[in-house]
Amino acid sequence: MNVVFTAVPGHGHVNPMVPLARTLAARGHRVTFLTGAEMQARVAQLGFDCVAAGPTLAEMQATTLADPGVRALLATEPWKVAAAIFANRARGVLADLDGIDLSPDVVVHDAYELAGPVLAARAGVAWVTHGLGPRWPSFLEERVGTLVADLWSGGAPPCGGIGRHAYVEICPPAVRADDSVATGPMIEARSEPLEEPPHPAAGPRQPGRRRIYATLGTFSNAEPAPFRSLLDALAGVDAGVVMTVGDRVDRHALDPVPRNVVVERYVPQAQTLAGCDLAVCHGGSGTMLAALGRAVPVVIVPQGADQFRNAPFWARSGAAVVVPAVELTATTIDSALSAGNLRSAAVSTARAIAAMPPVEEVAARVEGLMR
Repeated sequence: MNVVFTAVPGHGHVNPMVPLARTLAARGHRVTFLTGAEMQARVAQLGFDCVAAGPTLAEMQATTLADPGVRALLATEPWKVAAAIFANRARGVLADLDGIDLSPDVVVHDAYELAGPVLAARAGVAWVTHGLGPRWPSFLEERVGTLVADLWSGGAPPCGGIGRHAYVEICPPAVRADDSVATGPMIEARSEPLEEPPHPAAGPRQPGRRRIYATLGTFSNAEPAPFRSLLDALAGVDAGVVMTVGDRVDRHALDPVPRNVVVERYVPQAQTLAGCDLAVCHGGSGTMLAALGRAVPVVIVPQGADQFRNAPFWARSGAAVVVPAVELTATTIDSALSAGNLRSAAVSTARAIAAMPPVEEVAARVEGLMR
């Protein structure tokens, strides 16, 4: 059978779906990813065929924010901006696929990738929504459904089809959103670490010295200023730091880099976090689940997208603290490094994640939806 995975072009959208994709491939199914061109090489590196369609992350934001009405909502209703960005991407993806037949037997789409359900419906097959973190609130799923309604023929389903045939929930109960309404069956699934080739920066830490993993993710990371603020705070901490900056910021614009910090474009998170005492990040779901799954406490410094809304859910675990960017200092990071209650809560959360059903059970459920 042919399984098509559709994802927004970012590591935080592709990576969480890879364990399920690998499991389905191992069970004899053909797996193809549909994402943006900037993730094509990454998907190939992971061992999958990839079809590129739709705008890049930068184009997604620029096109949507070119509308003054949408831009005016940034300060007061950022979620409406996010909904518009992802709806516009769906429009671009489907336009690029015009005349291309992927022949799916089932479609698995990340919860923010809104072309997947339309693609599946046009092919007459079921689709599975793969959660990435706390689910969108019901009012936003309804708004998104309105924004993409014109892409459907014969009437759009509620919420743009999100979760209609199944929703893969990878968050442990303590951090799940409580302002969402299920639109179809939920499949609980353990958030699995992504197996990747070794990276020098993710190697063993120096004996006797604490280590921190710092990142601002793949979405709101095009400007050097947030990284500069993060570096200034980390410079005063007695710990080694591995910091990733992605592909969109000029590495030299961050000079001078503190002596205790190693800056990389990308590192395998699972390997890096295995030797860390703390993560300092934007609150992106991929980073949060990777850290909490390894019992690593987190300082969340929200930057944009869904991070401000999701931060309180992550903090409910007791393993994370939320700090506004303007208040992040070496002192706040040191306090988190020394907080025994954060560490204990991180251990409990890691156990809750480990107790969730394995990916093999999810794969069997997905197979049950194939035509």
